[in-house]
Amino acid sequence: MVVRTVLCVAEKPSIAKAIANHLGDRVITHNIQGNPYVKNYEFDYTFPQWGHCSVTMTSVLGHLLSHEFEPQYKSWTSCDPSALFDARIEVFVGSNSKPIADNIKRHARRADVLFIWTDCDREGEHIGTEIRSVAAQSNQALGRAGGTVRAHFSNIERTHIIHAAHRPAELDEAQANAVASRIELDLRVGASFTRHLTLSLRPVLQRGNLSEASQLISYGSCQFPTLGFIVERYWRVRNFIPEPFWSIKLYRRAKIQRIDYVGTMLFVGSATSLLIPVTWGGVMYSWISWRTLVPMLIGAVGLIAFILYEMYMAVDPLIPIPVFDSRTAIVAYIGTALHGFVLWCLLYYMPLYFEAVKEYGPIISGVALFPETFTVAPTAILIGVLTSLTGRYQWSIYLGWFLATVGMGLFCVINVNTSVVGWIFLMLLSGIGLGMLLPALGYSIQASAKPEYIAIAVGLSSFFRAFGQAIGVAVGGVVFQNRMRQNLMAYPTLAPLADQYSKDAAGLVEVIRGIPDTADKQNLKQAYTDSLRIVWAVCCIFMGIGGILSLLSKEYDLNQTINTDQGIRRKETNHEH
Repeated sequence: MVVRTVLCVAEKPSIAKAIANHLGDRVITHNIQGNPYVKNYEFDYTFPQWGHCSVTMTSVLGHLLSHEFEPQYKSWTSCDPSALFDARIEVFVGSNSKPIADNIKRHARRADVLFIWTDCDREGEHIGTEIRSVAAQSNQALGRAGGTVRAHFSNIERTHIIHAAHRPAELDEAQANAVASRIELDLRVGASFTRHLTLSLRPVLQRGNLSEASQLISYGSCQFPTLGFIVERYWRVRNFIPEPFWSIKLYRRAKIQRIDYVGTMLFVGSATSLLIPVTWGGVMYSWISWRTLVPMLIGAVGLIAFILYEMYMAVDPLIPIPVFDSRTAIVAYIGTALHGFVLWCLLYYMPLYFEAVKEYGPIISGVALFPETFTVAPTAILIGVLTSLTGRYQWSIYLGWFLATVGMGLFCVINVNTSVVGWIFLMLLSGIGLGMLLPALGYSIQASAKPEYIAIAVGLSSFFRAFGQAIGVAVGGVVFQNRMRQNLMAYPTLAPLADQYSKDAAGLVEVIRGIPDTADKQNLKQAYTDSLRIVWAVCCIFMGIGGILSLLSKEYDLNQTINTDQGIRRKETNHEH
């Protein structure tokens, strides 16, 4: 079997290294002579369109070619400035770029395909044509149709790079020509006007006894906005009218000394140790692997140590234990974390359903979330108004948990073929339930706290909601990845890619959208939807747990006075003007 040779060239060394590490299992790195930054990465890779190939990945450092007028036009007095509009321009490899160009030529001699990996913009297209022209000097076949292709990619995540490698496209000659025209115009206009202005005003400038460098008047399309800003700023300074102002003094040293450093390190370290294995359990390592169990155990022990330290040793604890004195407060904090878990799990994964399964764009996917987002906020406002009028809030907690649980259960009905009207009505109920819980849980936390801890308790509610949000995205990802892998293993044509596709729910969106409308695409959509159903089922279970726990809480009077040591100390001073 003939092994083809592919030369890949990126726009920057960092991009070349990242792509090589994604595509190659065993990458061999070589330095090039004359440049310490650009390196060659050699590996084998199987492209769908070319088969098993020997690949060399290298890079340039931006533009490879330089543009200058021919020598007879370089002297300022050699011609009239207007003649520069018709003067011949030389395109050549500069001295700094010569080692890079020589490296490309050397590897292009034996290359069957030139694969361009420059940025997907006008500048990137033009740099791609520069690379092609240099490579074609040693291998003319690369300059013909089909000899050079380019990759379309917008980030360097593994799934995205593999998707781009499997779907090469042609260079956009129109965009490359647009950049070439701009480069030529910048050179001709800038040089001609700079010479014209400087030579015309030189007698005036010489009378000012200025140095040679100061007698140069340059012209450039980018200079005028900057000069305008400088002039405008100068006049603002000259016309400034002094006004009285207020200053705020912060007593940092005393506050910094009160920070619970030990408690903070214990909590952050333990929470991190607990969350990281949760994200890779069942994906990178099995749940019974020591790599999963050991950090989870360390995190759990650390959290217990954190609680004991806060209770018995901390002088100014990070989380004051007295705020958890009542059963209602504990239930409310757990409910707040569960609420953040489900809300952010929903806001993160539901747009992926619209983008991957319904193939909506990012903007339309955001609009599709309106049945959820436009019910949460108005419902929360309504509950706030009703609670202010009646002083009662417990009913909204019971009803909110019930509606949110039922609503998340209805999410499991959503499938590949669910109509627009269908998913709109299926999303409304959970949005109303989550909206009711948003203020109601805050009222429960505030009312159940002792008067001196109300301010701290309200602040802690935001902490627990944010903590739940972080866990929601992480746990949702684990649930999706494990289920997605199982679903893909059921399809013979997709089973070899199960590990790769299941690792990134967001990256898989681009893969699905880029596949032609075949049976594999429909199977991927079905597997994606079924995996999200398990995520919704987990959210439904957590909502049910929150609803059951809420039965253990009771309603308190909201009319309490806030006693706190937090505030602003005012100091009167006299100033002479």
